[in-house]
Amino acid sequence: NDSLFCRSCAQDYYNEVVGQTDCIKCPEGADCGPQRVRGTRPEALPDYWLIEEEGRAPVYLKCAGGLCLGKNICAGENTGILCAKCNLGYTQWGWSKGNSPTACAECPTTLNGILRLCMALFVFYLYIRILVLMVEKSSKSVQGVSSIVM
Repeated sequence: NDSLFCRSCAQDYYNEVVGQTDCIKCPEGADCGPQRVRGTRPEALPDYWLIEEEGRAPVYLKCAGGLCLGKNICAGENTGILCAKCNLGYTQWGWSKGNSPTACAECPTTLNGILRLCMALFVFYLYIRILVLMVEKSSKSVQGVSSIVM
């Protein structure tokens, strides 16, 4: 009887209980390699996140931007499920570093934020000023006035 003997699962298969005879196909994103501890659920590979709920099959989700290092460990200051949150004092909104738009970077200082705001206001001022100059210049001719109105 085959069920009375312990056996290892074939490559790309696993079982969660040592001695269990039924092997489960390794899902995409799961590490079913030879280094895996027998009788345990496979860890997530790099760029994947393992979602586990009691009584449900494990789900391996693809992570964005190389933030998931495998085994549900996040790169840098990212944290949480799928490494989608930042640790305190870090942000993803417009301040990220590196090649990932969702990588957490240190929050800007107040001075840095004020300088960026001033720069944006200055660019907006220049835009408005150029529009005013164009209107003034084109309003000096009858043809220019009709093009402004229409």
